[in-house]
Amino acid sequence: MMVEKHILSTLLLAGIYFLAGCGVSAPALSTNRTAVAPSVKTFPAYRLGCGDIIEVKFYKNERFSREQTVRPDGRITLERIGDVTAAGLTPAQLDSVITTAYTAFVIDPEVTVFVKEFASQKVFVFGEVNEPGVYPLDNEMTYLQALTVAGGPTDMAKLSHVLLIRGDGLTDKQEFFLNLRPIAKRNAVQKLGYVQARDLIFVPATTLGNANKIMRQFYSTILPPIDVYVRALLWQ
Repeated sequence: MMVEKHILSTLLLAGIYFLAGCGVSAPALSTNRTAVAPSVKTFPAYRLGCGDIIEVKFYKNERFSREQTVRPDGRITLERIGDVTAAGLTPAQLDSVITTAYTAFVIDPEVTVFVKEFASQKVFVFGEVNEPGVYPLDNEMTYLQALTVAGGPTDMAKLSHVLLIRGDGLTDKQEFFLNLRPIAKRNAVQKLGYVQARDLIFVPATTLGNANKIMRQFYSTILPPIDVYVRALLWQ
């Protein structure tokens, strides 16, 4: 009996090795899962702004090619056609405008607009921050991140009434008040999205902060003359 069991187990192992050697594999488990392609995030097309340096490249007509800086009035100047509004347009839109204008002078003009320096991508942070100034705009920068770049708010900052002035200098300005306190609801901030190019963020001071400023001005401008006057009386 023991011999028969040994023979059966030996034959079973031999069969397994034989099937493995022939490349026979166990059937794969079928699944109904559908592969989902990763979503690709899209960003809005870049629009030119004042201070941007661009190159207008003409192929086959090199003498019209120019490197231009978008002026504070939002325009550039090109040969034969004069001033062209560039601010607010995407490079592709400006390409189309220039191409259309040059069809009067050039047969089938081929134009490409390159952005060489994104000088307009700045954010202005002033008021009650430790390092007020103009800073480069990072992609998807939040308002709190903008304050952090400027050294963070001071102890006297009134984060519940941060003033945001938005506009490109060519259209009417828009003003918004933001509540950037940590416990505040973010509805208003979320509606405005992220910081945009040329946003001006002003952090006001609290009432106590304004009082401290007034007292500092008082001590620095009023007291020194009084001190000098008292010294003069003592020396008489």
